[in-house]
Amino acid sequence: FVENFKLRHSALKVKAQDYLASLGYISSVSFIYYLNLRYDGTDTALMIQVPAAEYEKSSPSELSALYLKAFITQYKREFGFELKNRNVLIDDIRVKGIAHSQILEPAPIATLKPGDDPRSAPYRKTSRVFWETGQHGEWIESKIYHLDDLKA
Repeated sequence: FVENFKLRHSALKVKAQDYLASLGYISSVSFIYYLNLRYDGTDTALMIQVPAAEYEKSSPSELSALYLKAFITQYKREFGFELKNRNVLIDDIRVKGIAHSQILEPAPIATLKPGDDPRSAPYRKTSRVFWETGQHGEWIESKIYHLDDLKA
């Protein structure tokens, strides 16, 4: 398992940062680091990421172990088995840069007072909505609430 991918990730991160900066996003940028991995002798590659916090604090050898573990876990989940004694290859490397807008703010939600019934919010109207119930679904008349009327 090649351990120099962290250097390539860094180079791709710089490119992504420069591009986002050219669009005016200088702060509030985050990154997701991917490796497209597959077992030697197979055609199926899986795009694997590790949590950003783990990525930032891990050495290349620790990252290799994290990516390998995540790959084997996802491979087992998707295919139901693991190919033991096979090398894992990196098909390609990807970095996703995400610019976070500062425009949106969380909507304020009113607080319930002690003794308030959380189900007491008035609904605006009803509408028929298709709800899946088990293997089948059904149309159910459902209440429509306005966010400003809800309390938590």
